[in-house]
Amino acid sequence: MIQMNSTSKLVVSGILILVTIVFGFLIHKYGKPYNTALFTIHKLTTLGFVVLLSFLVVNYSKMNTLSIDFTVCLIIAILSLIGLFVSGALMSLEKLQNEMLLIHRIATPVFVVCIIYLFWRLLK
Repeated sequence: MIQMNSTSKLVVSGILILVTIVFGFLIHKYGKPYNTALFTIHKLTTLGFVVLLSFLVVNYSKMNTLSIDFTVCLIIAILSLIGLFVSGALMSLEKLQNEMLLIHRIATPVFVVCIIYLFWRLLK
């Protein structure tokens, strides 16, 4: 098994979220029907990011008391991520297309801002 320190996990997580965002833009650019390869990479990098970040937050919480701002930001990030997952799934099923696209476009920058803050706190 590959052992990674927290900084390496943060770097890999950052790369995964950037790849996810780039592929999200590509999916939007090429439109429907969604390119299977782009869509799969988008979903898998998101999953990898969430798993790695979860490990980081759990390890951080074992060594540090979570501050109110960290906890609030984490909750907002989780809610944004749920919104991204649900809106992405419904868009791929062609349900409520315009509404889900709006939710996806709002949740993405909220999630990114929260993640940047969480990364900064994890590296402190």
